Amino acid sequence: MKVRAVALAALGSMASFAGSAWADVLARPSAAEGSVISRKSGEEARFVEMNNWRGVEVDQALLAGDTLRTNAKGRLAILFADDTQVRMGRNTTLVVRSINTSADSQLELQGGTIWARAKRGGTGIAVDTPAAATAIRGTDWTLTVEGGQTTLSVFEGSVSLSNPQGSVTVAKGEGATVSIGQAPRKYTLVNLEEREQILLYSELRGIFSGLSVSNLKPAELRAERARILALNEAALSTEEHLLLAEAALEYDGFAAAKAAIAALPRPLPSAFEARAKLVEAMIAGNDLHYDDAARLFRAAMPGLGRDRRAAAAYGLWFAETLADPDRRTPAPGASNYDDTPVGVLARASVFANDRGTAAAIDFLKAAEKRFPDDARLPAARADLAFELDRRDEVREALARALAIDPDSPAALLTSARFRTAINSDLDGALAELERAVKVAPGADAVWNEIGIVQSDRNAIVEADDAHRRAIELNPQNAALYANYARFLMDNEQLKAAKSALDIAERLDAKSYAVLAAKGRYLLRMGKTDEGERALLEASAINPTYGDSLIGLAIAAYQNGNEEEAIQALDNADRYEDENPSIPLIRSGIALDQFRADEAIEQAREALRRRQARGGYYNGYDANRQASSFLGVTLDNLGLVINEMVKNGELSAPVVIG
Repeated sequence: MKVRAVALAALGSMASFAGSAWADVLARPSAAEGSVISRKSGEEARFVEMNNWRGVEVDQALLAGDTLRTNAKGRLAILFADDTQVRMGRNTTLVVRSINTSADSQLELQGGTIWARAKRGGTGIAVDTPAAATAIRGTDWTLTVEGGQTTLSVFEGSVSLSNPQGSVTVAKGEGATVSIGQAPRKYTLVNLEEREQILLYSELRGIFSGLSVSNLKPAELRAERARILALNEAALSTEEHLLLAEAALEYDGFAAAKAAIAALPRPLPSAFEARAKLVEAMIAGNDLHYDDAARLFRAAMPGLGRDRRAAAAYGLWFAETLADPDRRTPAPGASNYDDTPVGVLARASVFANDRGTAAAIDFLKAAEKRFPDDARLPAARADLAFELDRRDEVREALARALAIDPDSPAALLTSARFRTAINSDLDGALAELERAVKVAPGADAVWNEIGIVQSDRNAIVEADDAHRRAIELNPQNAALYANYARFLMDNEQLKAAKSALDIAERLDAKSYAVLAAKGRYLLRMGKTDEGERALLEASAINPTYGDSLIGLAIAAYQNGNEEEAIQALDNADRYEDENPSIPLIRSGIALDQFRADEAIEQAREALRRRQARGGYYNGYDANRQASSFLGVTLDNLGLVINEMVKNGELSAPVVIG
C-alpha cells in the first residue's frame, strides 16, 4: 500500500511532525535501551543522570531510569531494544524502569495514555500504574491513567491486570478498568476504533497548498482562471495577473504561481501588494522556508479582506509552528475566522493535528450547515472519514460535495481513492483522476494517485510519467519520492529507486512512508536486519500502516522467525482486512513449510478478496512460473485445477501431474 496524498493535505496523516532545534541529542554513557523515533511538540525528558527536565529530540537514546512526558500537543513514538513499540499520547508521563531482551521489561505509567506492541513469544512487559499492575505478553494494547483510574484495552493477546484487591485476565476484544483501592473489572469492547487511538500524527506543511487565497468560490475561481487564460497575456490587467497567481496555487502548481507573481508590475497598490505577499507566503511555506513565510504573512495581513486574512492568520500560525514545533503560540480561535470557509478548513486541520481525525470530522460536519453550498467542506470530511474507514460517511460526504461541485478536484481525488481501495475499480478511479487533473493540472496529489492507479493497471510508462510529474510539481514532498521509489522497486529499477529514496530521506528521514520504502529496499538488497529496523520505526510512527507491517512479516520470515511473521500479518489484517497480499504471503509461508492444506486455503482467500473487490485483481496473486499462487498450491498437490476455470483464471481444465 503506497501513501496516498490527501485532498487537503494538512488534514491527512502522511508523515511525522518531527524535528526542531530546541535541544540537542544527549550522549548517553552506556548502550541505549531504546530511542525516540518521532516527536511532535513540547516533549521533555528527565534523564537518569540529570535532575532537570530538558527537551527531547528524534534519535535520542533512552536508558533505564529516564522519565518522559508530553504536553497537551505532544506525542512520542519510541522503539525499545527488545523491539517493543510504544506510543505516548498527550499529557502523558512514562518512566522507563528497565528494558530486557531476556526478562520482563518494566515501565511505569504515571498519567496519560500509552499504546504498545510487542513481539509474540518474546519477553513480556510489566507496567505499573497508581491503581494496578499489568503483566503483558506479546500484544497490542492501550493503557490510560486518569484521576486515580486505570483503563486497559486489548487489541491482540492477553494482559493480566491486578492489585491487592483482585486480578483479571483481559483478552483480545476486551478491556478492564480499576480505581485505587478497588478490584479490577472487565468489560467487552464493542467497537475497536484503533486508528483513533494510535494514528496520531499528521503533516502540517500541506496547509500551504490546501488553503485557498482567493475570496471566490472554487467554481467561480475556475471560471475566472479560464477566462483570463483565454486572453492575450500582454493585455492582462494587474488584478488579472494577481488572480492567476492565486488560482495557480490551487490548480496549476507552485511553479506557475511563482511565474505569475514574477509577471506582476511592481510596485503595486497596497491592496494588491497584500494579496501578492499572501501568495508569496504560501510559496515560501511549501518550499520549507518557514521564517520567510511567517514574515510575508505578517506583512500581508493588514491589507487583506476577511477571507484572505483567515488564510494569512492560519498560514502564519502554521509557519511559526513548523519553524519551531515547541512554540507555545495558540492557533487562531473560533471567534476569529469560523465565519469563512477558509477559516473552517484551516481550523479543521488544527483539530486533526491536535485532537484527532474524529474531532475534525465532527467540526466540519457542523460547519457544513453554515456553508451548505461550499463543496470544500464535505470533500475534506470525506477524506478524513476515509482515513477511519467510515465508508457510509465517505459515500454521503462525497455525494454532497460532488452534487455541489461536480468538478471539485479534492472530491474527485477522494472518490478515486475510495473506488480503488474498496472495490478495485481502477478504470473508474482513473476516469475521475483524469477529470480532476484536467481541472487542476498542477495538483501533485492527483498525479501521485494517477501513478499508483496506472501502476496497478500495469500501465508502467504512464505510471512513471505520472510519478515524475507529481515530483516536478512538488519537489519538497518526501512521500512522492517514497512512492516513486516503491514503483521503481516493483519494476526492478533498484538503482533509480535508491536515488529517489536518498532524496526522500534528505527531505524527511522519519516519515513513516520513507522508512517503509527504505525498509523494503534494504530487504531487496539482502540487508534484512537493517530493513527490519527501518520497518519497525515506520510501524512505531504509524502502527496502522499495513505496508510496513507486511514488510515486517517478510523480514521476520527471512530471519527464520515464523511466529513474528505471522504476528505482523495478523496486525496488518486488522487494519487492511481486504488486502489480498496478506493471505498470499500466508500461502507462501505455508507452502514453504509444506503445509499444503493451509497454503490452498490462504491462496483461495487471496483470490476471494481480489474478486470481492471487483475490477482488477491480477496483481500479487500472479507469478512468473504459473497462473497464480492458487495454481502453485494445487500444483504442489498434483490436483486438477477445474476450480480455476470456474474463477476465470484458465480457459480450460488442466491436469497437473
